[in-house]
Amino acid sequence: MHPLGSPYVRDQLAQRCARVNEMRLVPEGELVLYLMQSTQRIHENWALRYATLEADRLNRPLLILHELDCEGEHASDRTHTFAIQGAQDVARAADAAGYTFRFILRRRKIERSRALERAVGRACVVVTDSCPTGGVAERTARLAASAPCRVVAVDSVGVIPAAMIPREEYAARTIRPKLAKLRDISLEPVADRPPRRDFPLALLAALEIDALDLSRVDVAAEVARCEIDHDVPAVPVRGGTRAGRAR
Repeated sequence: MHPLGSPYVRDQLAQRCARVNEMRLVPEGELVLYLMQSTQRIHENWALRYATLEADRLNRPLLILHELDCEGEHASDRTHTFAIQGAQDVARAADAAGYTFRFILRRRKIERSRALERAVGRACVVVTDSCPTGGVAERTARLAASAPCRVVAVDSVGVIPAAMIPREEYAARTIRPKLAKLRDISLEPVADRPPRRDFPLALLAALEIDALDLSRVDVAAEVARCEIDHDVPAVPVRGGTRAGRAR
């Protein structure tokens, strides 16, 4: 199993990381921020691995922020319920592994993410996910345009980094042999660990993050408060209950 700082991990990250603005790293910043978007997991998360290495290199604590807004084209009772339940799983995994994770629910379409703005403003560097779909690239571009520090997007979408397939492929018969050659090396295990520095409680308080308490949240009630499509039929959820408002 490869240690987090091993040549294997560095080589993988070299294929997966891309700067998305021209801002410098801010050495006087107070934290490293990982804005979790599409890679909503703690395990096998290359963006989280890169953020952890940056936090250790800069001797700064690492904060993981994940936001759910109401602006998605398909935002509805169903998708919000699924997303919040997924965030509960991520929160448990982050706590068990020793990471500082906060989930923000933006209930109105015009609501600004002031907590995210404060975290970005205090960051040495911002790390986020690279994904070609779901509006991730557009959100990342907006973040990069306003951030006062370097923003790095990390490809953790697939087992094999997209950069290792340099030309567009249109047929399974041509891409499958290439993927087969790269599969095993891309699947080598990595010994994940949290950053060396714990996140100071005073700094966390100063960020004033209005995070959702995922351990106690009434998912259906929170979803009902969001400015989303409530006409989407509800679906069964954990515990045999139904979320949202079927009409």
